[in-house]
Amino acid sequence: MINFTNELILKTLNTFFLVGVLFIGYKLVCYIEKKITLLIEKYI
Repeated sequence: MINFTNELILKTLNTFFLVGVLFIGYKLVCYIEKKITLLIEKYI
């Protein structure tokens, strides 16, 4: 029973971790995209 619970907790943590990484990655890409767009607009 304890083993099953531990496995469930680990799976939940892994899911949260993956979602967090994806979310941060998405935010970072959006941020970089905005910066690049601003730079391009300056030079054109």
